[in-house]
Amino acid sequence: MYASNSLQLSRFEGYLKKWTNYMMQYQRRWFVYDNGYLTYYRDRSEVGELTRAQIHLLGCDLRRYSNFRFTITKNKEILFALRAETKLDFDNWIATISRGIIECNESDTKSSNQL
Repeated sequence: MYASNSLQLSRFEGYLKKWTNYMMQYQRRWFVYDNGYLTYYRDRSEVGELTRAQIHLLGCDLRRYSNFRFTITKNKEILFALRAETKLDFDNWIATISRGIIECNESDTKSSNQL
């Protein structure tokens, strides 16, 4: 796990297992959280080169399950079904993504109030 050293977490990255319907199994992927965006790559070496998918966390919901699994949804549609490899990884990702969702929604509310 890699995290920036700031009061507000701007970047966090590490491996998660992502459910793929095509393969009907979890595949290990490198995920990067950066300023409200969650991006994944096939592996760490692809960062900055070949993005597989990216979502903005504005309006997203996070739901936790057993066995270090969680989903990220938007408008009741599952965007990512993920599983961490350890409890520490699970806790770190849940904290990071939860904080990211809150920050995105607060930022959007502030922008709306300024109009």
